[in-house]
Amino acid sequence: MPSYITPRFPLMWNSDDGKYLQYTSSDLKKIISQNMKNILMTIPGEYIFDSLFGVGVEKYLFLQFREFESEIRANIYEQFHKYAPYITIEDVLLSENEDTLFLKIRYIIDETGDVATYNLTVGTNGTTEVTDEL
Repeated sequence: MPSYITPRFPLMWNSDDGKYLQYTSSDLKKIISQNMKNILMTIPGEYIFDSLFGVGVEKYLFLQFREFESEIRANIYEQFHKYAPYITIEDVLLSENEDTLFLKIRYIIDETGDVATYNLTVGTNGTTEVTDEL
């Protein structure tokens, strides 16, 4: 029987047993991807149990990107070191156009040694797109 770790988001009911659908230990990559999105998209102060949690990448969309690029990168490294110690960030690439911020994070899953890439695109129109490469 698989070991259940965390519920899947968005939350959905399992019609067989009436519980939320959950990720199992075999879904490690999906769990990490979900956690990465939560860390990157949560604005500091938004999570009331830990006001320091989150990068809040959307808040950088309307700022002069080049002025804040090193701050964004440092914040990402700091947040993942604190809230996702089970991965090691190898590289963070940032780019932008007039209304979209692009992040590419290359990391190692410490438990397995697998190298993966997480891509996040955030637009001013509220669009968010995530792609993963393992």
